[in-house]
Amino acid sequence: MTDTMGIILAKDSDKKLYDLTANRAVAAVPFGGRYRIIDFILSCYVNSGISNVGVITHTDYQSLMDHLGSGKEWDLDRKLSGIFIFPPNIRKESVDRSKGTLDELYSIMHYFRRSKERYVVISESGIICNALLDEAMEYHLAQEADITMFYHKMEQRKIKELSTYAVLDVNKNGQVVGLDVNPRLPRTNLVSMNIYITKKALLETLVDECIAQGFDDFESDALRRNLGNLRVYGYEYSGYVARIDTVRSYYKYNMELLNRDVMNELFAQDTPVYTKVKDEVPAMYGENASVENSLIADGCIIDGSVRNSILFRGVQVSKNVRIVDSIIMQNSEVHEDSILENVILDKDVIVRVGKRLTGQADYPVLIGKGGVI
Repeated sequence: MTDTMGIILAKDSDKKLYDLTANRAVAAVPFGGRYRIIDFILSCYVNSGISNVGVITHTDYQSLMDHLGSGKEWDLDRKLSGIFIFPPNIRKESVDRSKGTLDELYSIMHYFRRSKERYVVISESGIICNALLDEAMEYHLAQEADITMFYHKMEQRKIKELSTYAVLDVNKNGQVVGLDVNPRLPRTNLVSMNIYITKKALLETLVDECIAQGFDDFESDALRRNLGNLRVYGYEYSGYVARIDTVRSYYKYNMELLNRDVMNELFAQDTPVYTKVKDEVPAMYGENASVENSLIADGCIIDGSVRNSILFRGVQVSKNVRIVDSIIMQNSEVHEDSILENVILDKDVIVRVGKRLTGQADYPVLIGKGGVI
């Protein structure tokens, strides 16, 4: 896919993620012990041969910029092409209304026009998957599609979740004949993954026309309004998909990494997930340590009990501590005689001696970055 460029729409802070996005974009939220959410879609691009990637940021983008840096870990620190991080760009006429994806794409038209690639892949950053895009591109070309949308099948019984996404209606030939955004009663269980393939020239035309008419959203306005005018096809992705848009989903999909089948699929050897490298010493286990079915990152010091949990880099667990079904982020400390069950601790949290925090799988306790309990 050397003739394809990539765009990542790094979503703004999501209110449904509460303290997890208080000072960072969704794309920069830590995930899986050592990664950030953006690592997954960015690695998909790189593994598919895309070497020209633009990342459009919103507010609270400092953490994301620190993580991406020059793009070295993704082999994107190049003299030609590479990674381009675009800070928020608010047009005067959009100050008084919410900024949508069309505004974001319009703000980097200069980048599109100077790029030499013919095709473009667009994705939001809240999707976690490990997809090679080559097959989708072959499908796009074979169907002579104007736009190809990725979708995955969600369980029909999860109607509340279906109602929060864009749902596709696809005919027997694979062409999208209907697109409902946040439907109260979804007609199908085919959910958009917010990943699209199209020609760069067509994208420029669509964005210019929609902005001129005062439209905001790429999916709701540019796509749905043009289903009758464009050849829009759906590409079914049957691999593992996680969508991080609530605290509950964040907790759920982190915990699913403790399932070996999920871990092996998401972190396949031939399609690695790249992230920022940090030089840390190996985890150290004290004489009182007991660890079962958990992910333990480098630099941890453990002298207590950890079960069915994920510990990020540099976490300290003192003796007589019991951690169960919890997510403990970087450099947090859990002191003696404390008990944590169904808990999410953000970075640099300190749990003092003898404290107990207990949540539920559907409602985990969340402690924000730098908190002291």
